[in-house]
Amino acid sequence: MAINSILVFLIILSFECSGQTKSEVTKINEMVENARRYVNSVEAKDISKRIANEKILSNHFAILIDESKSTLLINSKDEIKKNSDSLINLIDEIILSIEKSHGKDKNEEILNTRESKYVNYVMLDNKKATQLKFAIKKCIESTFKIISENQIKLPTEQLPLSLNLFMESSGKSWEEYIFKNMPYGAVMPIFSKYKKDVVLNKLLVLEELSKKIN
Repeated sequence: MAINSILVFLIILSFECSGQTKSEVTKINEMVENARRYVNSVEAKDISKRIANEKILSNHFAILIDESKSTLLINSKDEIKKNSDSLINLIDEIILSIEKSHGKDKNEEILNTRESKYVNYVMLDNKKATQLKFAIKKCIESTFKIISENQIKLPTEQLPLSLNLFMESSGKSWEEYIFKNMPYGAVMPIFSKYKKDVVLNKLLVLEELSKKIN
């Protein structure tokens, strides 16, 4: 599923599962329409191409950075790769936990995909959502640190990976807002989007680090 399709699907599902007001329905419809227009944009196609070639690009930037012999650049490269890979591995582990909780039929198809109790159990009861939130925050903070230490001219708001905690100002937890009563089909796009954002974030930082080579 393409990034933009995931965004559309996620917006629709979040509306269906969270019970927004009529005014929020209008806003969500606008967001969905904007996402649909984004589908065939040059930017969207470029993002898809970068993700498809992630390993090639990542290795290319890493080689350039290693050849620089700069301790700061090399350490920064290692840090962004380590934190990014760790976050992706955590997401994969969470997905496996949810699928194990659901169970599979003889054809290896996930059972009870419309039930939300399995996601609630893994993400809320077992606190995997909290673990995920802090892992995302750690990766973002590490990225900010690398940008600062290497004096990279990159506005932090342009980073692909982000964690919107707007709901916490009104006393709601990010964990419940995102995952409570969400069925399997609704959380998979969430995980897919975060994994893609992590990959894009890593590639962007590695590319900027490679540009610092004299």
